[in-house]
Amino acid sequence: MDIFSIANKLDSQVWEKKADVPDDLSKLGYKEYHLTRCNIEEGTPTYYLSTDSGDVKVAKLNGVPGKVDPLKHINKCFLLIEENKAEELNEKRAPGLIKGIAIDDDWVESRR
Repeated sequence: MDIFSIANKLDSQVWEKKADVPDDLSKLGYKEYHLTRCNIEEGTPTYYLSTDSGDVKVAKLNGVPGKVDPLKHINKCFLLIEENKAEELNEKRAPGLIKGIAIDDDWVESRR
């Protein structure tokens, strides 16, 4: 296993390393995001994200051991984000939940 893999920074009970990254992640629901900021609240990182087209999103990353930012040195990556029901209803700008991360040739997905 690659010591620089994102999988090594995440809880293996929650996340699993996938094989080769597919050529077209958008077919699996992934979008490319710029990571603009991260706040760690109660041990859970919350990311503030933007796309090249100007869309903005907030998403949490579960399954992170300790109070660390596993994406600290990443500026741009592909993320699979599960929308929060409240956000879908426009009731509140509630954060989504990151369910997949792909960076270059490194790919992990949530087991849950």
